[in-house]
Amino acid sequence: MKVVFLKEIKGTAKKGTTRTVSDGYARNFLFPQKLAVPSTPEAEKKLLRERKVEDDKIRKLVEEVHAVHERLVQEPLFIRAKANNQGKLFGSITARDIQKRIHGLTGISLADTAIVLPRPLQTTGEHTYTLVDRSAKAYTLKLNIEKE
Repeated sequence: MKVVFLKEIKGTAKKGTTRTVSDGYARNFLFPQKLAVPSTPEAEKKLLRERKVEDDKIRKLVEEVHAVHERLVQEPLFIRAKANNQGKLFGSITARDIQKRIHGLTGISLADTAIVLPRPLQTTGEHTYTLVDRSAKAYTLKLNIEKE
């Protein structure tokens, strides 16, 4: 029996793939747990629509990351934080803090996984961070942390 998988099943199929499985496996396991549906022209059309929506979403995310990169290459990002006289921050700057600052400057909300830091930043000065889009392009940008 041909089925369209609605969810990924490790070792069997990924979401959205069409495979031939035994009738008992489909009726007794896949269909009751809503992991797959029978392969019909309607199910195939729905699958194509879902893929198109997902592709559009990925394309939009890639464009947003590229737009942020274009804006921040020209001027580095500045963040003010409380620090002691030696430049050690009271707390740390995380990817979420950078994400909020970028949103405040550009109005673009990046995904949580778009900003990569090797570790939270705990000192003032110039640092680098990486913007990653869904197509695996990585952009290295500068960040200046200043004492409040």
